[in-house]
Amino acid sequence: VKGDDFSGVIIAGFGEEELLPTLMAVRVQSIDGKLIYDLEDSSDFELEDLASVIRPFAQTEMVPRFFDGIDQNLLNTVVSTVEKRLGRFAKELSESISREEEETIERLVRKHARAYENALGRHITKNYSAPIVEMVQNLPKEELAYLAESLVSLMSLKLRVSPDQETVGGPIDVAVISKGDGFVWHKRDFGQSTHHTTSA
Repeated sequence: VKGDDFSGVIIAGFGEEELLPTLMAVRVQSIDGKLIYDLEDSSDFELEDLASVIRPFAQTEMVPRFFDGIDQNLLNTVVSTVEKRLGRFAKELSESISREEEETIERLVRKHARAYENALGRHITKNYSAPIVEMVQNLPKEELAYLAESLVSLMSLKLRVSPDQETVGGPIDVAVISKGDGFVWHKRDFGQSTHHTTSA
């Protein structure tokens, strides 16, 4: 994962005594000739009691769009538009009332805008993302690899047909790491499927 002034490194796998995996995303920068490392994100399945988790990296907007059923920018626009419209309504209403009542109405606008946003979030989680995440828990390893490849392909396709800078694309290599089998390539070398184990 590369940015303008940093590189992102993703580390995932099992320790010798771990039954469940750990994932870390590290940002690496060169400052005055020295490498600086910052932990950006981590998931420890054992410590956090996780059954499954999906973590996108680099350009990530297609993953929440796929799992949540809506683009995050669109969701933010809907919520902000509702709050602005409520604000205009409150302003028009406050022109004929006292300053104290006007402040009360402004607080109510903010309260109900947040309640609207939270209600949308609960609906998205219940009807879109939660069922998929639950399904991921029970997918065979081969299907997990296919899912990961498909999500990267979706992001790559979206970038090819949009004016955004393409940082995801090209041949997609997919590997599966499991406690029993170790590191196993699912697909590599320009789309040719392979199934051989690499010792870790």
